Amino acid sequence: MNENLKWVQRLGMAAVLCGMASLSYAQDEAVDEQGDFLDQKKQEMRSTLEQTVEFLDADDFVKVKSNVEYLNQLMGQIRGEQFSVLLPVALDGWAAGEPSSQNVSQMAFGGALTANGGYTANDDGREVIVEYITDSPMIGAFSMMTNPMVMAQSNMPTFRIGTYTFVEDNSELKGTIGSVLVSIKGGAQEDRLAYANALPVEALEEFK
Repeated sequence: MNENLKWVQRLGMAAVLCGMASLSYAQDEAVDEQGDFLDQKKQEMRSTLEQTVEFLDADDFVKVKSNVEYLNQLMGQIRGEQFSVLLPVALDGWAAGEPSSQNVSQMAFGGALTANGGYTANDDGREVIVEYITDSPMIGAFSMMTNPMVMAQSNMPTFRIGTYTFVEDNSELKGTIGSVLVSIKGGAQEDRLAYANALPVEALEEFK
């Protein structure tokens, strides 16, 4: 195998392994619960990497390309799982539904990674939905809306969640934390604010 292929092989493996190592920002308890999923996906990645090296040695670049695309899919699944871990836990008197995450194609809104979770009050069944969006051009556009100069000309009520400004529009509370756009809707205003104040701010700030 020529030196260029060896260099590509080492670079590709290093990049994927670095990406795997960076997936350390999640709430500890939730990570423990989802450890089996992550272990399975990481093992699948290792097997695919080993197979990719064999294809490289055989100069079978069609199969190399196919495996690289599959590795990207696996990385998306792992990252999506880690993203959903950052959803807040159910507050006292509430029950949490099954969280979900999705990688949205670049054909739709420029692409995005999303996670959402639903919460139901035990007393009267009212519902709150928390949604995260990242890796999307929508985030930059929304951040401009929360600029103090823009907000001064707006009639939308604002709230401080930690050091971040959230706005409420049509019973939906929205704001950005780090590179994550947060949306909280449903329930009463006090419900939305309660879940906003339960957000894992530091973990969201670290999510890249």
